[in-house]
Amino acid sequence: MVFFRRVSPDNGYCLFFPNRRPGTKFVAGQSVLVGPLEEWKHVKLGLFFVALPGQEELLVTTSEQLTCGIRASFGIVIGGPEEGREDRLAKATISCPAKRSMEGKDRVELVPFFQEWARNHCRTAIINTIKRCEYIRLIEEPKYREDTERKIEEFAKSTLEAIGMMLVQCTVVVEPNEPTGVFATPEMLSKWENYRKAVSAAELAKLKADHADTEEKEKANAEHEKLNQRLLEDKKQEEASIRQETDIKLRELALALKRKDALLAIEEQQELSNKDNRISAIKEEMARRAQDAQLQRIRRDAELDQERELKAKELAALKRAQEADALAHRQSLLAEERIVAEKELEVMLLKQKLNAVQVELERSSGEVRSQNLEKEVLAKGAQQSKMRELLLSALPAIIEQASKPVEKIGQIRAISLAGNQGSEPNGQPNIGSILASASTLPLVRELFRFVNDFEDADERTRDALRSSSISD
Repeated sequence: MVFFRRVSPDNGYCLFFPNRRPGTKFVAGQSVLVGPLEEWKHVKLGLFFVALPGQEELLVTTSEQLTCGIRASFGIVIGGPEEGREDRLAKATISCPAKRSMEGKDRVELVPFFQEWARNHCRTAIINTIKRCEYIRLIEEPKYREDTERKIEEFAKSTLEAIGMMLVQCTVVVEPNEPTGVFATPEMLSKWENYRKAVSAAELAKLKADHADTEEKEKANAEHEKLNQRLLEDKKQEEASIRQETDIKLRELALALKRKDALLAIEEQQELSNKDNRISAIKEEMARRAQDAQLQRIRRDAELDQERELKAKELAALKRAQEADALAHRQSLLAEERIVAEKELEVMLLKQKLNAVQVELERSSGEVRSQNLEKEVLAKGAQQSKMRELLLSALPAIIEQASKPVEKIGQIRAISLAGNQGSEPNGQPNIGSILASASTLPLVRELFRFVNDFEDADERTRDALRSSSISD
């Protein structure tokens, strides 16, 4: 079972859910249901300021390596308008891990977390902008100084947007310092003195304007205080009259309440007496109804006892009839089962006889097949024996025909069938040379092949006869 719980961000904070779908990641000013594994970031929303240089020293130099003083104040917002707010919070809290915690130690605060981060980016914007500026133009051209200050603001705005922060207020004042070293030439010093005089005159005019504004504000405050005093006196008079009217109305209400309390007491007493009368009548009616109900219960119990006895007798008779029917049905089933068993026994005997007849038929058919096969084998063997005898009887004539070419060669004193090819001492060829000649050798080869074929056929016949006898 999945357990959800409801969490609410503190006032001025929001809950940022990085893993939810776009449009539902930001929750502020209300509670929300979270899953058992869902995590969030408890982020402080609002405006904070970054003042530079602040307590630390800020070294800013121009392109000529001349120092300048800086007075800057940046107003930065976390959260901001709804459009793009979720993306800004994702960038601003990218280094903060999501947790399932609402404790104070796990909150993401404006100060010091966002403030330190923004201060570093604002400092970078000032340094990178001033180091591209020319010192002489800064002290001679007020428009150039204004453009430089505007560039610092634009640079800071773009860098803060890259980390999810909005720059809503920016005040930057660039004050070139007195040149020193090789740059402290008379011409440069005179230009710087003119710049200082112009700045002093501008500051004096600004101070006068601020003093005039201060006097006007003081006059306005004095008139405002007088008006407040009149309003306070009028308010006191109204409160006194209201208090007097309230006291009179309270006395009248107290008298009316006393009269109502007396009337209510009388009405309650009358209602109590009426209730007592009604309760006594109800009790008497309840006692009478209880007695009638008891009599009816006794009569009903007697009638139920009679009905139970009748039903018990009927049930016993019905049980006896059912038992008799069941016994008769069981006897008929036993008789049918006995008849079926006798018929099954007869069928089994008939099957046994049929199997014996089939076995006898198979045995007789096997004997007939074996006799037929034996006769065929014997007939083939007799034919082959006869052919062999004919061959043996014709063999001398064949040899005689084959040896006729030998007689033409010359007189042969001795024939050696096992002799090697060559010639006799008297120059006559031997029988080996004759048999190896081209005219005699094919005939001898065919003769031996014919004899081998007869022997192979005889061997196959014997194997077939042996296998048939084994299978029978």
